[in-house]
Amino acid sequence: RARAVGGAALLFTEATYVRADERGRLREMGAHDDHVIPGLRVLAGAVHAEGALLGVELVHAGRVAQTFVSGFQPVAPSPVPCEISGGEMPRELATQEIGEIVRSFADAARRCVEAGVDVISIHGAHGYLIHQFLSPRTNLRTDEYADPVRFLNEVLVAVRNAAPETPLFLRLSAFEGVEDGLDADATRALADRMRLDLVDVIDISAGSYEAGEWIVQPGEMPRG
Repeated sequence: RARAVGGAALLFTEATYVRADERGRLREMGAHDDHVIPGLRVLAGAVHAEGALLGVELVHAGRVAQTFVSGFQPVAPSPVPCEISGGEMPRELATQEIGEIVRSFADAARRCVEAGVDVISIHGAHGYLIHQFLSPRTNLRTDEYADPVRFLNEVLVAVRNAAPETPLFLRLSAFEGVEDGLDADATRALADRMRLDLVDVIDISAGSYEAGEWIVQPGEMPRG
């Protein structure tokens, strides 16, 4: 509400989890169950009352989630731990489980629409689950999801079907910022195969958990 009063036109919640078993932060907002709709409606109403719009950023944390937060072992495209978030070994997702996560994104989008949210953003950046499928250092699969864009495209289709009239943003890291990760050219090549026809705005960020200086730049970094 305070930021809306300050004159911002569009405000986003930070990463908002689509499944309770992958919550990444102790006080992270969730869109994982219908019981959150009334509270989300209150949030949207408070922002709208001050003349701004509300966007919700939907995310699955994947390998960077931690058991002590969610109560569940983290899951990922492949069992590649993230040392900077604790180094916990994630469980590799079974093929059928990936479809369940796609449906979770769609269900979360539906809840946002019911609550009066104005914009839905899919978080495909910063080393979260979608980014983990995109990156060759974290996607070592041999099934159909070895195709790095397949999971993202399925999420985009499902969310668009669940929220056909709501503006859809896609957040991407232009590069990962680590030696064995995606650089700008590789990300650009993947973008050619993404279902960007379903997306209204592409939100370009940078970095991953292992290169957090590109996500939240410290003061020592020169301005772009």
